[in-house]
Amino acid sequence: MRRTLLPLAFIIAFVPAAAAQTVQNVLAEAGVLGRWANDCGRPPGGGNIYTTYAADAAGEVTLSYEHGAGYTPTVNTILSARQTAPDRVAYEQVNKSNGTRLSIVLMISATHIRVWSSTRDNGQALVANGKFVSDGADSPLQARCN
Repeated sequence: MRRTLLPLAFIIAFVPAAAAQTVQNVLAEAGVLGRWANDCGRPPGGGNIYTTYAADAAGEVTLSYEHGAGYTPTVNTILSARQTAPDRVAYEQVNKSNGTRLSIVLMISATHIRVWSSTRDNGQALVANGKFVSDGADSPLQARCN
């Protein structure tokens, strides 16, 4: 028995622990990092919102929305992220200026993203099944901009 336990203990001691996935890694592997827009051929404004997922050197990932001239970009920090399906990423974000927290599920493809669901920390749904709860309109389908 001692012979079987020793090699097993040796193997267990030297098997590397699974590396924890960082927000940056999850979003990079899912292909989310980068700049997206309703229409990349037009500047931000008039309902054409630019969405940028970016990571800094320290690993902090931000999500910014550019609404156009005369508007201050909305900047959020993404606190956690996980891939929930091959075409879905869930993440928690907090607005840097007012502290508002949202839970988001993003539907992704190689060329487009769409908010599939968005829920405030009090449970109020803003987007459900890709539609705004307020009026039933589809959430914007955004294309990757180069």
